[in-house]
Amino acid sequence: EAQEEEKRRQRESQREKEEREKKEREAQEEEKRRQKRSEEEKQREKEERERKQKEEQEAEKRRQREAQEEEKRKQREAQEEEKRRQRESQREKEEREKKEREAQEEEKRRQKRSEEEKQREKEERERKQKEEQEAEKRRQREAQEEEKRKQREAQEEEKRRQRESQREKEERERKQKEEQEVEKRRQREAQEEEKRKQKEAQEEEKRRQREAQREKEEREKKEREAQEEEKRRQKRSEEEKQRKQREKEERERKQKEEQEAEKRRQREAQE
Repeated sequence: EAQEEEKRRQRESQREKEEREKKEREAQEEEKRRQKRSEEEKQREKEERERKQKEEQEAEKRRQREAQEEEKRKQREAQEEEKRRQRESQREKEEREKKEREAQEEEKRRQKRSEEEKQREKEERERKQKEEQEAEKRRQREAQEEEKRKQREAQEEEKRRQRESQREKEERERKQKEEQEVEKRRQREAQEEEKRKQKEAQEEEKRRQREAQREKEEREKKEREAQEEEKRRQKRSEEEKQRKQREKEERERKQKEEQEAEKRRQREAQE
């Protein structure tokens, strides 16, 4: 135990010695770092003074350059302002010429649109007439297929629809012919009025366009009403067919029930 205690004291003494040496080395290293930081700080301060001096010199040169550039800029701006005024004058001239060309082109486009609108209306009328004829043929075929059970009623209904369709067709053709005649008359009057006074001709043209628009809307309204009437007629026809079909099914159901009741009575009589 005495030997172990001695060894322990020696180790402790050695550890304390190493600790002191370590602290001394750290103190020396800290002193070196402090001296190094001090030298670096002095060097940075020197460099900072040199940098500020250099920046002041550069700032002075920059102020001189900026003054020169400002003078040149003012001269350029004066020249550019003169050029801008010239360009603005040229642009206004070109703008006036452009507006005059656009006004002429707009007048041409207006006339072209008017012609195209007339052509579209004509094609629309022809298309609707063709569709009505095709629809009429389709209704005839459907009526023949759906109403074989009561040929007489189907034929009477078909004749009535044909007369109604023919009447509507004749009415549309009559209105179309009247519209064409009215259109021709308006054109002749507009041409004659144009020769007399241009301004009044323009006002007459506007009024004619409004009248044409109103007539177009009236035609469209009548066509929509005719279509709605046709839809209502088809709906009534469909409801009638459904009602007849339900009556037929009801009769078949009753007949079947009577047959089943008869079979039951026979089985009961046999039993």
